[in-house]
Amino acid sequence: MFAGEDWVGGVRFALTGSEANDMALSLAQALTGRSGFVTRERAYHGMVGLARDITVQPQWHGGLSSRSGGVRPVPRSSPVRVLPFPQGRFGDGLALSRDQAEDALADGEALLADSAAVIIDYTQGGCYPAPAYQDVLARKARSTHTLWIADEVVTGFGKCGRWLNFQRGEERPDIVTLGKSMGGGVAPAAAVVLSKDMIELIGDSNWANYSSMRSSDLAAAAAREFVRVIAEEDYVRRADALHDSIEAGMRTLAATHPSVSRVDGRGLHWWIEVGDSDWRQWRGDGRDVSVATQVAAAVLDAGAMVATTGEANVVLVTLPMIIEDRELDAVLSALDHGLALADRIVPEGAPSRSRTGAVT
Repeated sequence: MFAGEDWVGGVRFALTGSEANDMALSLAQALTGRSGFVTRERAYHGMVGLARDITVQPQWHGGLSSRSGGVRPVPRSSPVRVLPFPQGRFGDGLALSRDQAEDALADGEALLADSAAVIIDYTQGGCYPAPAYQDVLARKARSTHTLWIADEVVTGFGKCGRWLNFQRGEERPDIVTLGKSMGGGVAPAAAVVLSKDMIELIGDSNWANYSSMRSSDLAAAAAREFVRVIAEEDYVRRADALHDSIEAGMRTLAATHPSVSRVDGRGLHWWIEVGDSDWRQWRGDGRDVSVATQVAAAVLDAGAMVATTGEANVVLVTLPMIIEDRELDAVLSALDHGLALADRIVPEGAPSRSRTGAVT
């Protein structure tokens, strides 16, 4: 998986991506002596400790929400700054130029100053960082002595057309976190991958943390087989090759359905936003049945399974690496069916929340 990445110095295993991110962030604090962090707009990094602290999508704050009391989030234990992020459509955000990335990150040094680490993931909120954005950010992080963590919990293992999404750029991270699919759906497995520079900084110190059952033989066997099958079946190349046909299908859906406000993705991982899907406006009162929830149910009725993100009106489409062409056609057809429901609920340009419950 890391073939040719000769900067890798070591790996520590864990159980979940949330745990891996928390371990990476706490290590960054220990190595730099700083407490704050930087992430990007719409970021999600987990539900544990420091990983929860830097999750800025409000519906995943780890606290309480109710119809009567609104939202009671968990207070952050560390200061968090948020970088602006230029959103693309249909994967074209990956074509962001160096000058455009510099403009977007014009205040980057100021935001990164005195921070322990900047952590960037590659899919959350339908935001797919371009190689130029990543590389400009990495150089700014280096100039401020801020560690760069690449959160590959979702994108690792090839679903977006590379073994690891940071490989689209020139720069290389100080730390990479892995999880989710790592155990092949058989056992929980995650990892923190450290660069040689990080190993040198640790030196003869003992990295004092622990993860229960991280030495599970079952998890190790599942991860090893998962990587072997992906490599032998050349699924990473296939995920990359399928991008154009999936993009064409997504463009057709966006052109056909006025309820679609934005679509973006790469390889086998896509987000569809419907109506007025401003993620900052989430109230957490549970009184609304989101359009995305209703769309997901309609898509399931039509024979495919998609996900949503709480009350945000976003439909998450993650396709399996073994998908066949006829199955892809079936998924696109099911999405067409589900989005037809969204068109009936959401007039073009209107807010996408329904207070009257599900629409049939």
